[in-house]
Amino acid sequence: MKIFVAAIAAVAALSTAVNATAESTIHIRVHTPSENDKNVPQWGTCKQANSALQPCAPGNVCRVRANDGYGQCIKEPADNYQQCGGNGWTGSCATSGWSCVKKDDNWWGCQPGNGGGQNNGGGQNNGGGQNNGGGQNNGPAVARWGQCKYTNEPNPRACEAGSVCRVRDQNSGMCYKEPAGEWEQCGGFNWTGSCTGGLKCVRRDGEYAQCVKG
Repeated sequence: MKIFVAAIAAVAALSTAVNATAESTIHIRVHTPSENDKNVPQWGTCKQANSALQPCAPGNVCRVRANDGYGQCIKEPADNYQQCGGNGWTGSCATSGWSCVKKDDNWWGCQPGNGGGQNNGGGQNNGGGQNNGGGQNNGPAVARWGQCKYTNEPNPRACEAGSVCRVRDQNSGMCYKEPAGEWEQCGGFNWTGSCTGGLKCVRRDGEYAQCVKG
């Protein structure tokens, strides 16, 4: 009889231990980053001086400036009026019939046709002077990234809504988004704009600043 009772007690204890183990089991999910998660987004920094290249998100290429080794993920091929070339590199344009036209040593942009009418000035690394509407030439508004100041015109042209004409000198100016979004340019030579909520305008060098998280 004692042996029977002891056996029952042992079975009960074993059952309790099994149930406790089952109830205390913790399921852990581990997220392994995919290759796309590791990629740098458009306008993100993909290369610092003396560092290795980081892969860009699909549809973008890491473009490294020849003068300082700094690299940024740029869309390739570029859209209309977007950057398609810079210091030490040249890309292509997505739209048939558009050409990658040099504005200065630091910026090439996609322009319709062969880019007629532009001069060697204006571009991503431009700046100096903000035009808020006064003294502008009459005519249709210039699209973002389009040239808004020419050599033979005393006043800059008006930019489309949400953009501002940043004038580098008497010969060149370009329409920039204002305020700028994440990774977008917010400053240039002698000018600094603003960023959308929560972002800071961080200067990379004397001719370029971009919006990044604080």
